[in-house]
Amino acid sequence: MSKRSRDGDVIVARPGFHTVPNPLNRRLEWPNTPRKRQMLLMQHEAESFVEPDPLRMAEPTRKRDADFDIEIRHLHKRLRATIPTAEEAISFLVPHMKRLREVYMQSKSHNGLLLQHLQALKGAYYKTKGKNQELLKHVSEYRQEINGLRRQLALAKYRLAMTDTTSKAAMFQ
Repeated sequence: MSKRSRDGDVIVARPGFHTVPNPLNRRLEWPNTPRKRQMLLMQHEAESFVEPDPLRMAEPTRKRDADFDIEIRHLHKRLRATIPTAEEAISFLVPHMKRLREVYMQSKSHNGLLLQHLQALKGAYYKTKGKNQELLKHVSEYRQEINGLRRQLALAKYRLAMTDTTSKAAMFQ
């Protein structure tokens, strides 16, 4: 029996097509008075725009917090509440700039030390490379000498074998 010829109710109904109204296409009904209209518009803009918090938006990390992260969070909260003066902003930034300067100077001195080590290692590398070239030259000379001696030995064995067979042949005649 085909599905089309069955009688009775449908067991599983197909879900209907539901449309969700787009909030951008809706029409706002504003009061006629300009002051109320302005207040409602300001409320609507305040509700629709929320400043993203960069500390919340950042993915959680496994890195340790820096020493000044708490101060930055505190400053971020304070900046949301009030606008700091130039003196306040500079007074907050100067200690961090001093600390960054110290870190920079330490890394620069450490870099200089590493460059000295690098120069020493480079000199040692070139010395050992030169010695290695000399050793390779001596090894090739010794190999040539050994190969020459092997050829002479093989020639001596051949001559011995030839003289041995000629002396035996002379004895039997």
